Amino acid sequence: MSKKTLFAIIASAVLILLASNGYTKETPAETVIAEFDGGQITYGDIEYRISKISPMYQQKYKTYDGKVKLLEMMCTEELFYQEALTRNIQADPKFAERTDLQIKSQFYKVYKKELLASIVLTEDEIQAYYNEHQDEFPGKTLKEVKSGVENKLRQTKETELLDATSQQLLSEYGFAIDEEVLNSVKLDTLDNNTAIENALLVTANDPSQSRSVKYFINVLKQMSPAQAKRMADPKNFRDYITFYMEASAYTAKARELGYASRPELVEAIDQINKTMMLRTVYNSMVVDKLDYSDDAVRAYYDDNIAQFSSRNYRTIQAFTFDDEETAKRILKKYRKALGYGFMGIKSGKIDQEALDMLIKDYSAAPKNNGILDYVYKNDIIPGLGNDKIYSAKVWESKVNEISKVFADVKGKYVFFRVTEDHPAEPEAFDFNKVKQAMTKDLSKKLFDEANAALAEKYHLKKYEDRLEERLTAKEYFTKAEEAQKSRRFKDAVFYYDQIIKYYPNGTDDYKAAFMKAFLHSEEMDQKEEALKLFKEFVKAYPKGELLESAQFMIDELEGKKDLMESFDK
Repeated sequence: MSKKTLFAIIASAVLILLASNGYTKETPAETVIAEFDGGQITYGDIEYRISKISPMYQQKYKTYDGKVKLLEMMCTEELFYQEALTRNIQADPKFAERTDLQIKSQFYKVYKKELLASIVLTEDEIQAYYNEHQDEFPGKTLKEVKSGVENKLRQTKETELLDATSQQLLSEYGFAIDEEVLNSVKLDTLDNNTAIENALLVTANDPSQSRSVKYFINVLKQMSPAQAKRMADPKNFRDYITFYMEASAYTAKARELGYASRPELVEAIDQINKTMMLRTVYNSMVVDKLDYSDDAVRAYYDDNIAQFSSRNYRTIQAFTFDDEETAKRILKKYRKALGYGFMGIKSGKIDQEALDMLIKDYSAAPKNNGILDYVYKNDIIPGLGNDKIYSAKVWESKVNEISKVFADVKGKYVFFRVTEDHPAEPEAFDFNKVKQAMTKDLSKKLFDEANAALAEKYHLKKYEDRLEERLTAKEYFTKAEEAQKSRRFKDAVFYYDQIIKYYPNGTDDYKAAFMKAFLHSEEMDQKEEALKLFKEFVKAYPKGELLESAQFMIDELEGKKDLMESFDK
């Protein structure tokens, strides 16, 4: 029997024991989870928001911790929205300008979708297309390639319909580009268009739909660097203006047909307006406060020089052994090969040949002569993994100092010598790189300050304890088992913690405590935490069917005995 099989038997022995029934405490949808001046967030709001998240990530937010994080995000959103309402941001003429094309894009998308849905392919059309394009389907009958023919025919008819509709609507509403003005726009230097900024680049029958050069220049300035670079190409800029006119024409027709009252468009437009209101407040309280002057960026670089420096690392030569006695014996030979004599005084030359032979003949890890490079101050030893004690010894040692023999995290006996130390070195000042780091760092600081200020201003109160929905112990065990099968071990531990918290009856909490420790040991590879949990389990439950199994696990984790041997006996 393998150890893996034994562990599976132990786990199954716990899970097959039925849990007590308990009871389910469902949280009413109208339960207030947070309140503030101007509004509140209910449990139903939390559930609705989770339903809108991609199914792939929903499980993450269905846990208590996930709901707390989601509540935090929703509170932040509501606070910034309340501030936007207080400032009456929607009344600013520039606000409508910022949302103009986004709203039109929604009408354009819905109208176009319904337009394309009206296309019907007849059998005669399919046959005719196949006859005219047989060279695209050599040696194939219509029956064999019918789906491909239909796809190509549909694409052709869609393109023809959209082109015809666009031309008809642009003509109906009088949209046109002033070619002379377009050719005068300086796309490579946007600030040099002052002389023509009030000239109309797009004209329409409805004067409110005409747009000046200034309008499009402002749009370009709000684009990302990559988008702005694309728009510097005159062809791409013309295509963008054409898209604006088509979206405007489709919107005008959609509004005439009553699309504005459709629930899906009402919801989409409300969300666009809300998002822009939030962004405007965020820019005012965060982005606009960032100083990107040369002096400010340079000062950030100087104050955070470690962030723009290489990482300090060391190189060591390590010897690894299966037993302590051999390790100590080879340590003496190693010191002698390095030229150390009586009382640790270096008196001779390095015997490189002897050093190489020691690694080759005795070390359990002779690769690359035991050299381990790039040992950082991160508690990780290359090739070994996380080992805080080993890492600390490396960084406590001086260069060329030989360590004493000690046990590593895997129970092997090692000693090492630091052969090189590579101090951190500053990188050359790069304005854009420093600006990017500065933006990320200071934006978060300013955002946290703004969030705290708004929470105080609007008297935010959160009731996170109301997010806890108590299930029966059996339901928690089922969810934990499902999480384990999906290898979502942190979620499984969460469910076991809920059982321990809500059902301290000596049966359910007993089994949950064992499984929690078991998962830390065998699935999450957190041996220290597992050992602690198993010891707590033995102390809390000195009697029971799982006591012997828990003691087995403790002995195994402490290396006192082989669990398989104990089980076989």
